[in-house]
Amino acid sequence: MMDYAEYLLRLSVIWSVLIAYYYLALHRKAPFAFRRAYLIATILAGLAIPLLPALIFGSRAIVLEPVRATFRAVLDLRGAPGVTDGGWSVSVPSLLYFIGLAAFLARSLVQGWLVWRWKRGGVSGEYTGFPLVTGPAIPTPFTIYGYIFLPASLVDTDLGRTALLHESAHLRQRHHYDAFALEVLCLLLWFHPGAWLLRRMLRDVHEYQADAAVVETIPRKTYGMQLLQASQTPFAALGLFSSPIKNRINVLTSSASRRFHFVQALLPLLLLGVLSFTCSDLLAQVDTQRARHVSAGGSPILTTLPDGATREEIMRAFLVEVYGEIKYPKAARSSRTEGLVFLSMSIDPDGQCRNYETRYQSKLETFGGANIIVVGYGAGKATGGKNAPAALEKEVVRMVEHLNKTGFKYEDSGYPGVPVTYGLTFKFVLE
Repeated sequence: MMDYAEYLLRLSVIWSVLIAYYYLALHRKAPFAFRRAYLIATILAGLAIPLLPALIFGSRAIVLEPVRATFRAVLDLRGAPGVTDGGWSVSVPSLLYFIGLAAFLARSLVQGWLVWRWKRGGVSGEYTGFPLVTGPAIPTPFTIYGYIFLPASLVDTDLGRTALLHESAHLRQRHHYDAFALEVLCLLLWFHPGAWLLRRMLRDVHEYQADAAVVETIPRKTYGMQLLQASQTPFAALGLFSSPIKNRINVLTSSASRRFHFVQALLPLLLLGVLSFTCSDLLAQVDTQRARHVSAGGSPILTTLPDGATREEIMRAFLVEVYGEIKYPKAARSSRTEGLVFLSMSIDPDGQCRNYETRYQSKLETFGGANIIVVGYGAGKATGGKNAPAALEKEVVRMVEHLNKTGFKYEDSGYPGVPVTYGLTFKFVLE
């Protein structure tokens, strides 16, 4: 199970590298279509590559450990103090996240309601095959959900005709799909500045692409004068006039994009290739081999134990803590479900277990000499139950999270910064 803070750290590093390259090599010279494709690839790479198994700056990159520790201190959703109500708890970071998510969702819903009201109260029409809505309440030209919205005051004016050319160019190039995906991204990652920066960058590229389509019909000088005129009106806030006016005029009058050499496209592909290659099966196998050297036998060491405790004392304290907390889930008892739950848990150097995996097996057998913890209960009459195996695994996960509140002592493995892994077997049996 991936640590949330670790995922965000990896995502942030990938986005930072690719955004830096964009500003250094692409944002003035590359064709607009290439910039758009690059930024979309940047978003997808940041979201997907951290999920691959053996990222080079995972637990092996000691240089990132201070940054990783800061991320975990702020974003650890399992270890932070929580608010409890009726047996369930919500950590403070997750509570803040959902409050922010609700606020931004409410903002999006209000914007959607305004669009629906303008559409319902406007006059429907068509422009070059695209649905058009005009009305006095519409504040500025814009496109959304495949529709063009135009203020009534701009109908049959030169500025209005230019706005229609601009907005139809957005729809023709399918920019509204990008806009919807970016809205979802910024909703889910509302706290991440990288998401908002990428949204701004891609929106600017959309505007430049639409401008390039307009000047195929209207002279550049005429269009530039209209942009200057529009910047002095109330319509400057959104839509046709959403991007900074100075940047857009600079792009309109610049031919720098023609000097772009597609050899420069090889570098971002190389960056993506390097990041992806580091997550390859080969490095995953290397990481697995290394992990074998830091696997530990016996039981994890609780922080409540004094230094120098014997193996027997360590195991006894661990079992007392486990047996005092773990229960046979009601759903499993009701359906008379037995089985084994294999647990692999890794203790980080700061004494927290953030990565663990569980696997259920219905046969009451074990293998590999893993520690066995028997959880028994008196066999009663079967009354039915749903998702009993999942309930057994969930109980083991709950036990790990309970032990995290006590904390563990890091067992020196000879590999600084590398988690120590323990294998345990929970045997749920009805006596």
